[in-house]
Amino acid sequence: MIIREADFFSASLISKTFDFYNFQIRMIKQVSFLFFHLFASFSFLICQERTVGLFLNSPESYNGYTLLGNNETTYLIDNCGSIVNLWKSQYKTGHGMYLMDNGDLLRAGQTPGSFDAGGRGGVFELYNWNGQLKWSFQIASEERHAHHDIALLPNGNFLCTVWVRHSEEEAQLKGRIYSGEVWSESILELEIGNNNEARIIWEWSVWDHLVQDVDSTLPNYGEIHKHPELLNINYIGEGQDLEGNWLHINAINYNKALDQIVFSSRFLSEIYVIDHSTTTLEASGHSGGFHNRGGDILYRYGNPQVFNQGTGKDQELNGQHNIQWIPTDNSHKGEFIVFNNEYIPGQKSRIQIFNSPDSSGFYQYNDTNGYGSDTLIYTYCDVQLYSDILSGAQPLPNGNILITEGRSGHIYEVSMEDEIVWDYIFPVNRNGGPAIQGGEPRFNTIFKAHRYDPDFVGFQDKDLTPGIPVELSPFDNDCILVDSLLTKVHDPEETTHQFRLVSNPVSSELIIANESNGLTPVSARLYNFQGKFISTHPLAPGINSVHIPELIPGVYILTILSKRETRLVTRFVKF
Repeated sequence: MIIREADFFSASLISKTFDFYNFQIRMIKQVSFLFFHLFASFSFLICQERTVGLFLNSPESYNGYTLLGNNETTYLIDNCGSIVNLWKSQYKTGHGMYLMDNGDLLRAGQTPGSFDAGGRGGVFELYNWNGQLKWSFQIASEERHAHHDIALLPNGNFLCTVWVRHSEEEAQLKGRIYSGEVWSESILELEIGNNNEARIIWEWSVWDHLVQDVDSTLPNYGEIHKHPELLNINYIGEGQDLEGNWLHINAINYNKALDQIVFSSRFLSEIYVIDHSTTTLEASGHSGGFHNRGGDILYRYGNPQVFNQGTGKDQELNGQHNIQWIPTDNSHKGEFIVFNNEYIPGQKSRIQIFNSPDSSGFYQYNDTNGYGSDTLIYTYCDVQLYSDILSGAQPLPNGNILITEGRSGHIYEVSMEDEIVWDYIFPVNRNGGPAIQGGEPRFNTIFKAHRYDPDFVGFQDKDLTPGIPVELSPFDNDCILVDSLLTKVHDPEETTHQFRLVSNPVSSELIIANESNGLTPVSARLYNFQGKFISTHPLAPGINSVHIPELIPGVYILTILSKRETRLVTRFVKF
């Protein structure tokens, strides 16, 4: 096995680090100052305990690469906490950041503006793998301002959430009973163009789907409880501004199979599903699209008080973040997962998985049964789990969940048995830079982290060689990555070409050719890509067939053993 260690004071590693960061001459003065600072504090740091970076990477963790950031720099780290790539912007993060299928980074950045609220964005940037800015586009005016999350679409476009300013007079024409302006929300689909241009392909606005019960002379008048497809413009949620920031949408996610969008309102403590198959014109009305319901709400969950159904006892969500459909590579596929920030207000958060009441996406509603069965099927509520802001929960293919406690910058992975199997504290000050190991992290809040599979298509032909950890003056962590097993090892008396896979990828049988002399017992061992042992199979001389129909599709590790020594390690794909 190869143990990856970090030694900041190694001259050779400094050279590699310079190559990795692609530093230019203008950085030399900063680096010189950094060396002076680190050497001056080294004698103090060696007696300190670990305070940031990686604390645990167990074999049960899902091996991959985690994307995260909270200031101008976006990092991609491996499971050992080492930097695999980074991108630097002139803008602090506007929160949403994702890798495209070609390895490009699409991120939201924060620009100044008159919409002064948490989660403000305003600019979208596209960087290639080498950190070069390819495209930039701003939505930041007096009338509208992009904020919070983005969602990638299969066609290369992306969805974003935008605050839209409405005057007090405009709000009154919708039946608003409170004084002052109102920020409503729009969802835009943007097509990335040339020369820093973007085209709005599709738009949905909450302003077209409102109901009120105070002024019968207005066209949107109705009984609130009879219109779950609309939003009550006069509902005041926890933490909601009476003037200005009304809904505070903080998350958006797309379901390709259903062509639907789900988004989250922090202040109303609800999540909403709408149809994306509509045209922009249909989205502004109440008919059209696959479901012939236009842009009306198809499904809502979390706080039935918002549409006069139920009481506080019926409320399931409170200030939640990161609502998403669970992808098809997970056992809970098609269900919803959310980080419920204020499960117990001021005390405790909770990860919740709840089933979709209709996997076909029609979500029929009636006054008796509501939307049907949308009960909780899983919760994670550790004693210490709490973050009042930000945060997220990502379901991983092996059933584990990657949790981001946004307030503390604490990111960890829990197994299906609710055991912590990966533990990391993000060491970057949002208003500064990386912290020194041994010091207390400050202002290291983070929106959410996202882990990518090692076989993510965007990593093809990319250099994933790890560099140093994010934190300065890092401690050795003796971290072993599963993919370090993939270094080919063989018995000095024999060569690796004596063992080979006849075909790869494979379906139900793994065909292994044993062309050794056959004088010593040989066996094949199978592991999943997280290094968890699956089975052992003896290998006779010649062609061997190992039956694997029970394995789910994915990437696996094959080791050939003889005399308790590893002769060959390779990976294969089961389809």
